[in-house]
Amino acid sequence: MTSAVNSVLRITATVLVFVFHCNALYGLGSDRPLFYAFSFFLFLSGFYAASARSNPVGWLMRRLRRIYIPYWIVVVGVVAANMMYGYKDVGVFEIGVLLAGGNLFIDNSLYVIAWFVSAILCFYLYVFVIAVLRSVALRVGVTVVWAWFLLVFDIPPYFFVAFALGFLLRRLMASTGVDKESFRSGGAFHASLSTSSGLLFTVQNYSYEFFLLHGGVLILFTKVFHAGYAVSFLAGFLLTAAGAVLLKRLSNRIDELVVSLTS
Repeated sequence: MTSAVNSVLRITATVLVFVFHCNALYGLGSDRPLFYAFSFFLFLSGFYAASARSNPVGWLMRRLRRIYIPYWIVVVGVVAANMMYGYKDVGVFEIGVLLAGGNLFIDNSLYVIAWFVSAILCFYLYVFVIAVLRSVALRVGVTVVWAWFLLVFDIPPYFFVAFALGFLLRRLMASTGVDKESFRSGGAFHASLSTSSGLLFTVQNYSYEFFLLHGGVLILFTKVFHAGYAVSFLAGFLLTAAGAVLLKRLSNRIDELVVSLTS
């Protein structure tokens, strides 16, 4: 049940981000969808980050590989495309910051949507530090510094609220055993739910790759092909989905190689 709900939230958030950016490129809509999308994303990030306490280093390494491998593949493509078409005037510094995942901290960013990757990295690094520290005083001090950091770089407060809610809910579920006891009754309903959960999980498993690719694909249709809204939306969605599948497979291969070389 939990897996199905989380999958629906992630799929919904991914689609909302796509709709917002497509609308924005044509001067349509409002930014309200982003509030819901990022709230869902941060809630889920916090929910799964609650497992960091058992093995902080291992958890952080897995998160960094999951974030950076597909991210670097896309960013290299974006940089190459920018060199060919001159979409935006950026230098070596901006490209270096982009590769590091620090788009949030500069004004002249090449791939605008990458700022959210910076935000997620900040939250994960915070969770890692808190998980490693044993002193309550140090944890409080780090939290205060981190909150100040969020304010300085204008990270919306609701990011923190959504992340914290997800984190605390997972901790509560773990302490009460809800996660383990849910839907053990069996029967046709359970079988149907398991099938639906499996399908939803498969689809949501490509959401990060879809997110990374959709900005570049939409720019391709709007700025290079000068396509109309309907074509950009439908063809852009399908091309992004197909690219997400390929990117996921390539990222998994590279991840397996990295793990085998470092183990």
